[in-house]
Amino acid sequence: MTTFIPNIERLEFLVTHRCNARCAHCYVPKIRHQPHCINGKNAANIVEKIANHYQLKSVMAFGGEPLLCLESVLQIVTAAKENHIPSRELITNGFWHKNENSTRLIAEKLKFAGVNWIGFSVDVFHQEWVPVDCVRNAAQACLDQKIDHLEWIP
Repeated sequence: MTTFIPNIERLEFLVTHRCNARCAHCYVPKIRHQPHCINGKNAANIVEKIANHYQLKSVMAFGGEPLLCLESVLQIVTAAKENHIPSRELITNGFWHKNENSTRLIAEKLKFAGVNWIGFSVDVFHQEWVPVDCVRNAAQACLDQKIDHLEWIP
């Protein structure tokens, strides 16, 4: 702890502004000249350095659609797991892939990295762009992997 920042309990990473939908209600700005994905190695280093000085309770990855930058998400979550941060979270629209096998593989990687909470951002606005069957497949794949906590975020 420092006198300027008495305690940090949570880190959140905006992994990307990119998305695989075009929802009218989206709050994420469409910034053209930024890198497509956060640098996962740098983000993992930040997690480690802050965890060495503070007792973090959670780390979250979100976006746009963070799983468009799967490797960055995996690096962040793995660092959180290795640094014994109890809650390792992801917010996603659930549209990971149209192919069920590819969706299952993503869920396996998330589980192995240490994701233990996933919020599926689903509502009437997303469904204009995001196929419900793909979201159902992603949620089922996460259940099959026994990811601790899944939640619908309407």
